[in-house]
Amino acid sequence: MKLKLSDLWIGDEVIMQTSKQKGKYIGQNSNGKLRIQVNDKVFLTSINNISKVEDQPEFFDIDAFLSSEEANEKAKFENNKGKSRKMLHHTIDLHIEILAPEMNNLPSGQILAFQLETFKEFLNTHVEKGTTYITVIHGKGQGVLKEAILNLLKEYPLVKMSSSKNHGGAMDIWF
Repeated sequence: MKLKLSDLWIGDEVIMQTSKQKGKYIGQNSNGKLRIQVNDKVFLTSINNISKVEDQPEFFDIDAFLSSEEANEKAKFENNKGKSRKMLHHTIDLHIEILAPEMNNLPSGQILAFQLETFKEFLNTHVEKGTTYITVIHGKGQGVLKEAILNLLKEYPLVKMSSSKNHGGAMDIWF
């Protein structure tokens, strides 16, 4: 199966096929080349030269657990076509360079406030729509955004559980 850019998250471990070097995906440059960090060097390459190192489940296979839920939601969507219902996307990437690149140079406090406000809107929309779960990509960094999200989730009694994924760079949240 050919790797697509939408399959990659910042921080994913990848292998560059031509050199067999293992590194981390850190984004794209302005010309669309992928930026891969290997030790303290950054390489530019194309998506065709990359294969993803698959994550090992930390506790259980979340995808297997959710496959029946996703199938149910897709069936609901198919059954309600033309009835002004939309299937919501279940994932949000809170990396500021993805969310609002123009804010990248603002003070970290302003960036964090924007990320949390965006997350609250996303969370409230999915709670109101009765979504089963969401995935939040918060990044690995120093853990400030992740901790802020976990604290915010305490205010939502409908949240049943959350589970870290992508080696700590994202989390699934179940309602």
